[in-house]
Amino acid sequence: MKRLVQFITDLSGSLLSQPFSERASQTSGGRAKVGFSGGGSGEEQVTAKRDVGEAIQKCQSYLLDHQSPEGFWVEELEADTSLTSEYLMLRHFLGKVDPIREKRAVRYLIDSQLPDGGWNIYHDGPSNISTSIKAYFALKLSGISLHEPFMQRARENILERGGVVNANVFTKIGLALFGQYNWQGIPFMPPELILLKSPSLRVDSLLIVFIFLHFLIIHVN
Repeated sequence: MKRLVQFITDLSGSLLSQPFSERASQTSGGRAKVGFSGGGSGEEQVTAKRDVGEAIQKCQSYLLDHQSPEGFWVEELEADTSLTSEYLMLRHFLGKVDPIREKRAVRYLIDSQLPDGGWNIYHDGPSNISTSIKAYFALKLSGISLHEPFMQRARENILERGGVVNANVFTKIGLALFGQYNWQGIPFMPPELILLKSPSLRVDSLLIVFIFLHFLIIHVN
């Protein structure tokens, strides 16, 4: 278990290690591009088949143009604020808080808050109850006062949407790890289900492992 905790600590410690602006932007430098034809001579309309072919070839050319000389691709990984909130929660859970990175993450969460007080899961989307709860709790863990106006707006938004009971299972697990939600209120499956051979259960195997790891972590200390 100590090795598992160390692995998670090292992995999460590598997050936010570089500003987003420092991501690599290398080109192929002389590598041949994938060619594609125009619209066909004398044709007034291109067929659907040709449209699809051209779209595929353009995508191939774009990918090759952005491949590094070493053969890999580097781009910014974008997601909703849940990852940032979970990063803060994880580092506090492990007792491995990096003050500089935490400050950056807190600023990002505050800047990403919607006017109604919540946080969304996609660009221009509405507030999401689970994402909002994780952001609110992560800010609390980071020492942000509940009396801040943006925290009060967040709390009101969460309560208007029904509170924690309406959050998804991963949000409830995260809160339960900190003693903020009753484990009895979380749906669970026996981890032994992963040993079954049924194809219908194979799809859920990664989800089961993820939930099982959450339960393992709480017994580490």
